[in-house]
Amino acid sequence: RRQMVQQMAMAIGGTLVAPHVLLESCSFDPNTTKAGPARLALLDAIAETIIPKTATSGARDAQIGAFIDVMIRDCYYPDMQEKLNAGIQEIAVKGKEELGRLFEESNQLKREEFLQLYDQASFQDCVETRRSSREAKRTKRE
Repeated sequence: RRQMVQQMAMAIGGTLVAPHVLLESCSFDPNTTKAGPARLALLDAIAETIIPKTATSGARDAQIGAFIDVMIRDCYYPDMQEKLNAGIQEIAVKGKEELGRLFEESNQLKREEFLQLYDQASFQDCVETRRSSREAKRTKRE
């Protein structure tokens, strides 16, 4: 589970949260989200895949989807919001293509497999982008 949490953080862009924001999150009101039911279902499914319900509550029980939505809206600059929202939308679209049904309607195992493959592909894209950027800088200097 720890590895999956780390991978999703990379796939969605990671989260850098100041300590005061963490303390404020203790009083989070899920009713402050402006997300529609479809977006909340997707965010809950992503979070539940990482932190599933076992003998203890899972991410869905803790309303993590609403928390993620509020964090993106309130704690990120617009350019990062666009990137995160694009990644979330990409998970929805590619998930439906790969799984043959909505990501949030798939079972836990299928969601885990999909997110692992998605993360690997995203990581490869990131590596290739960095490599291309370094090569372009090197060429420019020469």
